[in-house]
Amino acid sequence: MTYEVTSETNFVRVIRLPLKWSSGYCFQGGHCVTVLLVDWFNPLGGLNEEWPVILEGHTLENKRQELIRFVKTKAYYQSGYDYLLLMDYGDSVFIPRLMKET
Repeated sequence: MTYEVTSETNFVRVIRLPLKWSSGYCFQGGHCVTVLLVDWFNPLGGLNEEWPVILEGHTLENKRQELIRFVKTKAYYQSGYDYLLLMDYGDSVFIPRLMKET
């Protein structure tokens, strides 16, 4: 996958997902789910960035891993929750909760 990031699409939202999802069928139009928007920021460059930036291959995977590491350093991060990162340039990253060892 290739993404072209511009100054307008250089934005990410970090969403904490619920611990428990609704159960049952969605025949009546769906179930409401509460998620928590915990952060938002510009993931690339600074004021001197030359746009557009092309993310693909190793560059894309490196940026995803960098974002995961960054989120895990934030005060809001709790290892018992799942997180979803939604980028305005079209990409997304899922950070699964750490499972407790039994």
